Amino acid sequence: MKKNLVLTVLALCTLLPLKAVEKTVDCGSKVKITATPAEGFVFLHWSDDVNQTNPERVFENVQAALEIKAIFGKQLTITISAEEGGTVSNTGGTVMLGDVIEVTASVTDDCYEFIGWSDGETSPTRSITVTSETATNIVAKFQRKTFKFIVTSDNDEWGSVQISYVTE
Repeated sequence: MKKNLVLTVLALCTLLPLKAVEKTVDCGSKVKITATPAEGFVFLHWSDDVNQTNPERVFENVQAALEIKAIFGKQLTITISAEEGGTVSNTGGTVMLGDVIEVTASVTDDCYEFIGWSDGETSPTRSITVTSETATNIVAKFQRKTFKFIVTSDNDEWGSVQISYVTE
């Protein structure tokens, strides 16, 4: 007497609803499962083994019911750059939705100062959690320092003073 077993494969991604594929297989069967990512997504691993990154698996001589999840992720491109006067410690690249990117903006010229990031953050050192589902560009903003240069005359009737740039 053949024993029937239920093989359930679930697709899991934080952006998509859970979707299961279920098939009843005979005991002793050889079964192949395949995970196929949708456009813009990648297969990461199977729920029972994070090192199992091959989207195809074969189970020999099935002796028990199985429930396993295919773990998918969304790949995005994040670009981190700096305006004139500074640099960033991490320029981004291809990342996964949910990744955390550590970055520090640094001044490279004493005549500039860090004034914030293009997304409104103000700390030069930050963690960016990738939550946007589209490519992102974040810029460290720097501005040239300015100073008041005040020169006065002790007596306006006896002489005057001027300020001008020297361009030699």
